[in-house]
Amino acid sequence: MPRLRPRPRATATWQHIKAITARHGDRDAHEADLADALDQLMRRAHAGTATPGEQRLLTRTAPLKTPPAAAGTHSLHQPT
Repeated sequence: MPRLRPRPRATATWQHIKAITARHGDRDAHEADLADALDQLMRRAHAGTATPGEQRLLTRTAPLKTPPAAAGTHSLHQPT
């Protein structure tokens, strides 16, 4: 099983998952528990049942959306 590694901007989410997951058993079992806890958190967020604190945490670590191009500018993907 590959080791789970947090992304730098998602460190707060990773710390939250580690804090709510009890360490027991061997390393592989613990990493499986961490993955399961993250999956459950993401499912609660998607379903709208995450706690307000979990929502803030996920909002803070969500990727930023690329704003649309300003009028009159050229896209790198379209010929000029």
